[in-house]
This record gives sequence, C-alpha cells and structure tokens, in this order.
Amino acid sequence: IEADPTFQLKHAPPAKARRQQPANNGAGATQRTSSNAPRPPSSQSRVVDAIPVIQYTGDQISGMLDSCMLLNEMLNTAEQEGKGVMGDDIITSIAVQVRQDHRKLSILLSSGAEMENLDVLLSVADSETAVIQRLSTLVEKQGA
Repeated sequence: IEADPTFQLKHAPPAKARRQQPANNGAGATQRTSSNAPRPPSSQSRVVDAIPVIQYTGDQISGMLDSCMLLNEMLNTAEQEGKGVMGDDIITSIAVQVRQDHRKLSILLSSGAEMENLDVLLSVADSETAVIQRLSTLVEKQGA
C-alpha cells in the first residue's frame, strides 16, 4: 500500500504520546520517557507521529462493495440449498477479502480525515459489517 504524498490531514492535533525505550540494565525492562524529554541530536533521524491516509478510488470502493454483495449472494444460495458455508473455498476466499477490506476501511474511517465520499464509505463499511456478522452466525449454527 502506498501513501498519497499530496494528501494532508487537516486539523490534526499534535501528538503527545509517550515513547518507550529499552533500559540499559539488560533485564529487558522498559523505561518511559515523556515527550518533554531532551530531543536527540539533529544528526539522528526524527520520529514522526503520523500515519499516511489512503484515499480509495471509485473503482476500489466499487470492488469492495462487489465483494460484499457477492459474499451475501453466496450465503443466500448456501442457505437456500442447505449447504454448509464451512469448508467452501470460494466463500472462504471472498470472506477473507471482505474482512481485509473492512479492516482497512475501519482504520481509514477512524482516522478522522476529511473525505469527499464519506457517506459512500460509511455505507460500504455498514454492508461489510452486516455480511460478516451474517457469516459468523451461519458458521456458529453449523458448528453447533
């Protein structure tokens, strides 16, 4: 995944996180230092308290929604035909993709970054959540 170097967060609060550094006692203990501690000399690299935010294209969002809808259709078919969803390689691979997309989308939505297509992203995330919950319910029923 590559970050878009032209995208900048707006209204990003300054980070005041505490950093942990290994102690020199050799016991593997950690020592906490606050962000007010003396800074290392400028010859050392600086640590940046930020993560890149990736904006999804329309095609990527469409692909996420297509995967979600396909998984939902496959679950409908499996339910109607009385087939199990556990052990089905196609359902498993699509479910893995939907979960990965959902994880990435959740991180993006929780970043607080301003997005033009926020309503669409929220709708896709809701659809993914619903189909993942439905899959979990079906797996629990088959496992019981």
